[in-house]
Amino acid sequence: MTSRHTRNKQDNRQGNDARLPLTGWAVLGLLSFRGERTGYELKKWADSSLRFFYWSPAISQIYAELRRLEALGYATSRRSGAEEPRATRRYTVTESGRGALAAWADGAGDPGAPVLKHPLVLRVWLGHLAAPDTLRALVE
Repeated sequence: MTSRHTRNKQDNRQGNDARLPLTGWAVLGLLSFRGERTGYELKKWADSSLRFFYWSPAISQIYAELRRLEALGYATSRRSGAEEPRATRRYTVTESGRGALAAWADGAGDPGAPVLKHPLVLRVWLGHLAAPDTLRALVE
């Protein structure tokens, strides 16, 4: 029997960070594209992209995942300066986060059955982080 700690270490090597739900991978995926984004901007982007093939998380879910991603070292944030009328927090993916996301997107494991939240299409959407052969196999 393997311990939970051993399983988590094995999962992490395979890009299956047991500490992240699919929503966490989706938010990290939004951060994987160029630029810094606020939680509000991530919500708007999810509404105009993810909802067509996965689902668009609530703003509260996005902020909860951003906190989790920062705690894991997968994302970082900075607060806007005093020159802005309202303080905002802008998030970016870290190298560690990009690596974990790439490992997850490139994972060869079962992507799950098609449901309202379609993990397979989420991985295809993250194809810019996957090896071409893996992406091709997912599409086939």
